Amino acid sequence: MQHSPAPPPLPRRIVRTFVAPRQLFEEIRERAPWAGPLLISIVAGMLVVLAVPEAAFVEALEGAVTRRGEPVAITSPPAEIAKAGRMMGMLAVLVRQPLAAFLCAGVLMLVFGVLLRGEGGFPQYLSVTTHAFLVTALGALVAAGIALARGTEPEAVSPALLLPGGDASFAGRVLSSVDLFTVWALVVAAVGVSVVSHRGSGGRAAAVLLGLYLVAAVAVAAVAV
Repeated sequence: MQHSPAPPPLPRRIVRTFVAPRQLFEEIRERAPWAGPLLISIVAGMLVVLAVPEAAFVEALEGAVTRRGEPVAITSPPAEIAKAGRMMGMLAVLVRQPLAAFLCAGVLMLVFGVLLRGEGGFPQYLSVTTHAFLVTALGALVAAGIALARGTEPEAVSPALLLPGGDASFAGRVLSSVDLFTVWALVVAAVGVSVVSHRGSGGRAAAVLLGLYLVAAVAVAAVAV
């Protein structure tokens, strides 16, 4: 009885996610590891919460009302409010990130495994998803670094950052809705999907994923005020 080879160690998989995704997914297709990359993305998300300025948590409470419509009295010092806000934010990351990974993997399997009749099971698509999340985790850390340097809240690393003074036009809002690291992650996911499903070089998968993302960015820009 033949056993599939063990996947490369996590540090090597992290590097190959960024520089050689096709080689990575070909090596891990059978074993489909996913826990390590998911844990890294969770830790990155928690670090981003730590980069949120103290004032942001205080401002979030300003204007808050009770169920009876009465203003919420702010009696705690800003440091305590920020501490509680960061704890809640990190708890949210701990819950949200795994849910997002499983949901995205399910969508990939539905589209490329069921509708487009590709190969691979849910573990394979989950492995693709969590490794692609490493790219968005890097993007989140870069955004946090920029926010710390500016003293602002973390925001997406979008092409709009290159526009002097911002751009309030529709095209500017579309650019603001596009996260460059999410685009990169979708390309990585497209490569993984092509390996898992045995459907071409990844061009069609990239067109589908990036097309859906562009539609979402346009929709966000259309409703933005």
